[in-house]
Amino acid sequence: MEIRCKGGTGHGSRFIENTAGEKVQFILSEILKYRESERQRLLNDKNLQLGDVSTVNLTKMYGGVQPNVVPECFSLVFDCRLSANSYESFKAFIYDVVERAPKKNKNDVEVNFLADSGPLTLTDISTPSWWWTKFKQACDNINIKINTTVFPAATDSRFLRNNGYPALGFSPMNNTPILLHDHDEYLHQDVFLQGIKIYCEIIVSIIINTMVVAVVLPLPTAQFKSVVDAHDYYVDKLEKGGTKRTRQFQVELVTYQPLNGSTNMVHVLSHSEYPASCFAVTDTRHVLVADHTFMSLMKKLKTLKAYDSRLPKMDCKGTHFEYQDFVINIGTVAYLPTNESREGYSLIQELLQSLLGVSKQIIQKSITEPLKNWISNKERKEFDYLPSLTMNQYLDILSGMRKQPNE
Repeated sequence: MEIRCKGGTGHGSRFIENTAGEKVQFILSEILKYRESERQRLLNDKNLQLGDVSTVNLTKMYGGVQPNVVPECFSLVFDCRLSANSYESFKAFIYDVVERAPKKNKNDVEVNFLADSGPLTLTDISTPSWWWTKFKQACDNINIKINTTVFPAATDSRFLRNNGYPALGFSPMNNTPILLHDHDEYLHQDVFLQGIKIYCEIIVSIIINTMVVAVVLPLPTAQFKSVVDAHDYYVDKLEKGGTKRTRQFQVELVTYQPLNGSTNMVHVLSHSEYPASCFAVTDTRHVLVADHTFMSLMKKLKTLKAYDSRLPKMDCKGTHFEYQDFVINIGTVAYLPTNESREGYSLIQELLQSLLGVSKQIIQKSITEPLKNWISNKERKEFDYLPSLTMNQYLDILSGMRKQPNE
């Protein structure tokens, strides 16, 4: 904040009345008293940390035009880092100091808050929180002892918190003195390199323990004049529901049949969400994740007359949407449209009902039975999402469309 003090001006040889310097003296004295009271509060309570009290420091002071002239104006700039729940009381204190400062005119002393971040928003870790719990578990898993505190300075995470998003600041800088903006601010190379390892361990631990589920299902289209009309309707519902359109997606299915009389087919799926890989799925549901050279291999087998791609290629393409913790791909299949529902989980069921208006009966019919085909009983007990599950669902739906009469 900046406090400007204005007053009488004149030659330096006179006793000028109502000077800016007198107002500066009062303002500075009152604010430094507040600063000292916060310092003593920190020193006298061992349970408090720096982030639990407010710090106020004079960082700039300027005014005057030349040595023999009493200046008309002085300005004081203070850096104020406020503790939780002290925002309103501190501003009231500053306005009171400005009001009590000696002055002839009301506007002789003015305060301007140069960077007002508003009341402090804290990330609550006292109640069960998914983000905090996962982070704490990750630290415990690698024997990292952490100390929670309110960071006394400021980071960009405050903008996230002010918009309702929980945010944690973490710096693996143990055995390092706090030298922010100080002379010879440094970080020892061993601490830096160890910090990279710590971050890698924590990020991997959080990702591994993060729940991911996905379903693929055809949406009803019978009540629409065309598949395009149905697609536009569902896209409109998603956008009105608050989803964000981000990019396009595409899934491609090519099925190869053996030419030796065997019925075991190989289904090769490519998904734009996984641009470095394609997925080869046999009729036994064994999934092979490979790069795109696998397609070249299958073409070679076709040349050798071991396999042939007699069935039409299936292609699903559309738009990628995001909504809070959900990712939604909605598109059309050019081969054979369908009006049957298939897979869903409870959370996705709620999303489909609220945003797309799909009936509860249709979704419930599609939730449990198809899941038994994609996930074995053993896998269901300790289920971790894999891209192969999504590929198997695409395979079921796209293959099912082949069996329906052309529309």
